[in-house]
Amino acid sequence: KPFLARALDLALCSVAAPAASRRLAPPVRRAAPPSSAVLDAVVRALPSSLRFWRRRKYQTLGQGDDDEEEGGEVEDLRQRVNDTLGTAMVRLALLSLIGLTVLNVTRGSKFDDENTDWSKVPLQEFEKLEFRRDAGLILYLGALELLVCGACAQTAAAMYTKDGLKHPQDGPESQRKRYIKVHLEKDPGRRDRQLYGIGFRASTDGLECLLVEEVRTGSLLDVWNARRSQPSPAQLLEAALGDSPSALEAPPAGAAFGFSGRPGEEGSDGALVCAEAVGGPRCAVLAFEDEEAQIVMRWLICGILFGWVTLLPVLLVQPNEERPRQHLFRQYLLKPCLLILPLWILFWVLDCIEVAIETQIMHPFFYFPVVHMLLPSVLVYYLMKMQAADEQIVLEQRKSRQAELKKDSAQFQPVAIEDAAPALLKELICVNPVAMVFLGAVASIPILVWNLLTPLSTERGRLAQGFINIMYAPLTFLQVAFCYSVYHFRFIDLPKLYMTTFGLMLSLPCFAVWCLCLMCASRYGRQDMLLVERQRVERAREAVGEAAPGTAALSATDLVDLTEATQREFEFINSA
Repeated sequence: KPFLARALDLALCSVAAPAASRRLAPPVRRAAPPSSAVLDAVVRALPSSLRFWRRRKYQTLGQGDDDEEEGGEVEDLRQRVNDTLGTAMVRLALLSLIGLTVLNVTRGSKFDDENTDWSKVPLQEFEKLEFRRDAGLILYLGALELLVCGACAQTAAAMYTKDGLKHPQDGPESQRKRYIKVHLEKDPGRRDRQLYGIGFRASTDGLECLLVEEVRTGSLLDVWNARRSQPSPAQLLEAALGDSPSALEAPPAGAAFGFSGRPGEEGSDGALVCAEAVGGPRCAVLAFEDEEAQIVMRWLICGILFGWVTLLPVLLVQPNEERPRQHLFRQYLLKPCLLILPLWILFWVLDCIEVAIETQIMHPFFYFPVVHMLLPSVLVYYLMKMQAADEQIVLEQRKSRQAELKKDSAQFQPVAIEDAAPALLKELICVNPVAMVFLGAVASIPILVWNLLTPLSTERGRLAQGFINIMYAPLTFLQVAFCYSVYHFRFIDLPKLYMTTFGLMLSLPCFAVWCLCLMCASRYGRQDMLLVERQRVERAREAVGEAAPGTAALSATDLVDLTEATQREFEFINSA
């Protein structure tokens, strides 16, 4: 089955581990078919440095040398390029910061002479001295960009590396002892109308787990937890004899909440939960698509501002072959970035060189419109196309995987789920207001144009597109003003341009713009929640009505779970 189908089985038949979140079982590595035996032998003959996977041998006693079942752990090397790039960038950034600190201390000592009468210094000479004094700040920004690039690369490598990921059931005995098997059994005759009481959120960015937010009071799981927290007869006897005064103390809340075994499995120390559970929502809320790349989307938004700094780590992420949504980044961004990234890096290097040697190589009006307006407009076009393709993949995965689950399950639980959130557009709306002002100053016009020319098919997508038009339309005047200002700037005023820009961020007009951005983002969050609530109720009525006609009079809370998430704003949790 695909990953989400297996995750659904685990969520419905099991309960996740002692902490509120645990990774689910990774895809099992399939044996190579006989026709690929020769190719597999060739791959095994390659040096380990040329493979995506290698094995760490002799992690424990008794491991073999060549037997894959008994040998060392499999180590994922697919993200090795990003990890190497991140390490190199961080080291280069630290060396650059040390060198710039020495350079600024040396240059700054020349301006400490109190005997110099600066009023008698010629204007051109004074401007050159000011440029030399303030140029270090610009070079510091360049070094920080290297540090950010390295940090993003290392973070991406850590997020998408499946190193040592094992199901607890397949782990060593010491790890299995940390888990409690839970066997929940629905009431006879209500298997398709009763939930287990788990409220959770799906993880993002390669974590592939369910983050449990709550256990519904009176549910099957809550009754099991209550029974598990009661003292055993042996503990009661010890307490009565005075041997264990603390035996009657109840364990902390959630202590019995563990990773479950499968129903009917031998050796299960969980108890069967019978008909003591009270009723709850009759419709589950489950999403069947692959998890979204939320952090990567934020890096792409930052790539509109900073170019290659956050865009390069995204392109170097090696996608999982079983996750179509991870392939979209390379599918839509790799080809245009083969042209854009070299230009971005070239202009960045030339800008750093001309500031360091205090000699103009290109005019600011040529550098800023090309680097911060023209190239980002191309990136925005492909980002909008990628968002539309992501929406279609989600719709196809939900349709196919839900049909497969209905085919495999004799009594299928009714499921209602709202439209998938447009991750890219949501990040553009809910981005930090300071970053939104910078985005408006450099890319508000292409964002508006490509947003209008790339319509989405879902209702949540169209709602987000409407708020994009409302929020970024006034910022087009800011982009025109920025372009006009750059036209009149000289190269020697370049440090003043950066310092003036950061000074304007603390001014009263920009503060008013921040408040408007926050107000619009909050308004979008509330409107989106109302839309999600309406879609859940309508689709739950339709799903429950198909399974059990005559249930149209049920209230919304009896149909579907509408609990708001505690860890995220303006978002509902899923339930099973």
